[in-house]
Amino acid sequence: MTRFDASGYPARLAGEISGFDAAEHLPSRLLPQTDRMTRLALVGADWAFADAGVVPAELPEYDVGVITASHSGGFEFGQNELRALWSKGGQYVSAYQSFAWFYAVNSGQISIRSGLRGPSSVVVSDQAGGLDALAQARRQIRKGTRMLISGAVDASICPWGWVAQLAGGRLSTDDDPDRAYLPFDERAAGHVPGEGGALLVLESAEHARERGAAHVYGDRGLRRHHGPAPRQRPRPRPAGRRRTGPGRRRTGPGRHRRGVRRRRRRPRARPDRGGGDHQGLRGARRAGDRAEDHDGPPVLGGRPAGRGRRPALHPGRRRPAHARVRALARLRHRPGDRRPRPAAPRTALVLARGHGGFNSALVVRAADAAARGTSPYERPDMSADTFTLNDLRTVLLEAAGTDEEVDLDGDILDTGFEELGYESLALLETAGRVERTYGITLDEEALADASTPRLLIALVNTHLTAARTA
Repeated sequence: MTRFDASGYPARLAGEISGFDAAEHLPSRLLPQTDRMTRLALVGADWAFADAGVVPAELPEYDVGVITASHSGGFEFGQNELRALWSKGGQYVSAYQSFAWFYAVNSGQISIRSGLRGPSSVVVSDQAGGLDALAQARRQIRKGTRMLISGAVDASICPWGWVAQLAGGRLSTDDDPDRAYLPFDERAAGHVPGEGGALLVLESAEHARERGAAHVYGDRGLRRHHGPAPRQRPRPRPAGRRRTGPGRRRTGPGRHRRGVRRRRRRPRARPDRGGGDHQGLRGARRAGDRAEDHDGPPVLGGRPAGRGRRPALHPGRRRPAHARVRALARLRHRPGDRRPRPAAPRTALVLARGHGGFNSALVVRAADAAARGTSPYERPDMSADTFTLNDLRTVLLEAAGTDEEVDLDGDILDTGFEELGYESLALLETAGRVERTYGITLDEEALADASTPRLLIALVNTHLTAARTA
């Protein structure tokens, strides 16, 4: 660590961004009023818009919004002003202290600098914040907002921020960079904080087509969950949400465990069906981090979300958004990998877990016209008047395969998807393929209630009818 003298602290390793000079990228008037975190966010937003080929000033000001997440806010700025207050007096405290320390300042400063007057907000859910911000942005797009910039940035490597993180008891105190962060290892002893983040431009497929988007990295679906805090005894299930006997539908958290056990026993993905990544995920599960595996409910794959891969650092709330960028980059550029891979990845799962029970899961799919058989930004020809059970069978097999004991050719119209072996992520992938194929957008709440093939078919046909008459 070089940003301050950490020799007197029990944790002395951090991931710092070197060579970044905000004065080279931002006007001088912004420097006195911004923390390092906000400077990184402003530059990241500029770069994201440039990569997307977007000039915010050329768009209607209410058409673009910004939603971010932050771990702590402008801690370094706040620390410097509090030092001035204690050592010199109130007259030496900057007027910019009124907002520069605030965890929502990134959204505000990006909005002001780029002239964005669409929906703007900030998400607070610890390390799951990056994915949760993207989920909120997705929700706004479905409500009609044409474009949002979203993600998370953090930079609290300063004495005040360091003490706050040490108080949680989760920082690694090992001074050896090779041993300081060892997830899924019996020697694991905490994480190493870092600074940085990622911001992405999100928009609907229709808007991307209209403006002729040149750089498209992928599309995605999201799910969120909040479970009990670590080491906290779960509350008793409410009446009506208990496990029942064989043949009856399970409700509540208990019903997810059956799907999780089935997935552990036999992964659905197969190399010859584009699921070459499942071997790596299965190996990660076997490795198991003794110090962390018990931390939280067995949801979203049965392990704490966000621990399925080994990043170099653990950079607070920005990590999930950063992980999403890495996932999209891998799907688009397909870099080399030391492990043998039977197939190039087209879909990636990004998991995040925040302290206190926050969980988020993100599925990203490559925007690859050749892989999909059609351009994601050319509206498909809806040659069929209705969506049938055979159509659903085809999409289910392509999206998630099927368990050996399940006969999709049988009478399954009123059989629950859970009983057929399809959990929420499989249905999310199925819905995404239906939307892309038929050029419709399924209502999220109605999709969540479509628990059987009959209900899902009816939902799709309702949207098809509305699209034809529009």
